[in-house]
Amino acid sequence: ALLRLSELGFADFKAIVLSQERHAMTVFLRFLFDADTLRVWLRPEWMKHYEPSFVEDELVGKALTFAPQVQGVVRVLEGQAAAEASKRDEEAAALKALAEGRGGKGECTVPEPFNLTAPKARLVPPPEETIPIGFKPTPVPPTTYVEPKRDREELERRKDQNRIELRAKYSDPKVQPFRLKTLERPSTFEKVKAELEAARDAECDFERSGHRVKPPPAPRPGEGNVRLNAAAILREDSLYRKKQQQEAEKLQAYEQELRDSTEYYEWRARMQQHEKEEEAAAAERRRIETLLGEEAAKESKLRKHNERVAVAAAVKLQVSEGAAQRRRDEERARLEKEARVLDVHAQRDKPALAIEEIAKANHARASAMREEAERLLGGAPRGG
Repeated sequence: ALLRLSELGFADFKAIVLSQERHAMTVFLRFLFDADTLRVWLRPEWMKHYEPSFVEDELVGKALTFAPQVQGVVRVLEGQAAAEASKRDEEAAALKALAEGRGGKGECTVPEPFNLTAPKARLVPPPEETIPIGFKPTPVPPTTYVEPKRDREELERRKDQNRIELRAKYSDPKVQPFRLKTLERPSTFEKVKAELEAARDAECDFERSGHRVKPPPAPRPGEGNVRLNAAAILREDSLYRKKQQQEAEKLQAYEQELRDSTEYYEWRARMQQHEKEEEAAAAERRRIETLLGEEAAKESKLRKHNERVAVAAAVKLQVSEGAAQRRRDEERARLEKEARVLDVHAQRDKPALAIEEIAKANHARASAMREEAERLLGGAPRGG
């Protein structure tokens, strides 16, 4: 994000930062966009991997460019973190007050441990066979981490002796640098060099040398010769004719209308005053229309409210009537079902009675037919 911060845009970068954890982003932004941190700590490490120009222009330069905007984001994150902390403190205080009986109904929950089965300790069986080590390490000598005093004194003594020998060696003239006789001879090189440089500087110093640049000559009026072409001549002639025509129109208008421009200026002043009055009246009219519109809006809002109340009352009445009608229908259906049950119970005995009546009718019919047959057989003449 830092390498492509300019392409990404600070708004998208801010959205990414705000979507992360606030405390971590606050610490990260403070560290990354701090000028001392960038130049003292990060710049040397970056130069080990990137070119110095790339580090200065792309990394450090762009980070310092967006530093003021990042400070604003840091303040936003700090504000959000402080708000969350205060909210947590308030919730903790409320829970503490409830626990102490200072809030709510004064009742608090008493925790009770769960009736869980205690696990039994699992016994680890001992190893069947012991793995032999095979050797015994020698302990570390006690003098390993202790510097001997005798060796330190001997080292310091040798250093001092080496310094004394080095100083005695270089104090001997035989080992000093060579001294050339040409350097000890008198020379005018520096003097000639200074004179030559002074002469060159004097050639380039125009103010002290007395040579002044002459100013350009001022042109005199009437001396300039301007050669006009055909286009310039026609353009000047057209301008001249246009001015003549305008002056002629003014004179003709004055001769025909026989008045000057005073009347026109007075008329213009009256019209301007009239326009101002119309604008003031229009503003007042708009103000009154606004007040009337506001009153109409209030009345419309009140009317809509009353209509909603009336509709709600009508709906409630309709619902209550529907509920009463439903109860009546249910009662009528219950009575019809009870009557149907009684009818079914009454109809259940009718088949037996009908069968019995049919049996009696059949028995009577059979008896009558038998008697009729006997009667017929009894009245017939007997043969033999």
